[in-house]
Amino acid sequence: MTDYTAQTLQIQREGRQNMKTLFEELTEAGIETDRHESDLHFPVTEESMAILKRHPVQAEYATEFAVGDPATWIKAWMNVPFAYDPFGVDKPRG
Repeated sequence: MTDYTAQTLQIQREGRQNMKTLFEELTEAGIETDRHESDLHFPVTEESMAILKRHPVQAEYATEFAVGDPATWIKAWMNVPFAYDPFGVDKPRG
């Protein structure tokens, strides 16, 4: 089990499982999200960073990356491993 998974499970055991997830908060705030497999992607904004700060485990593992052609325009996004909640739910089993 990875440290990330162990920390997530510990938080759930402490009774915080009723808190909204990072994905839920971003979605409810109307912030654009994307994903790669189970990794959650969202643009870097003041609002999205404030939401991320409320999720310290995910914030610890979050990394920033750029999207776009560096010669013209770059948009900064965050990548948060294993934070895309619907992963596995929205994929057909087979």
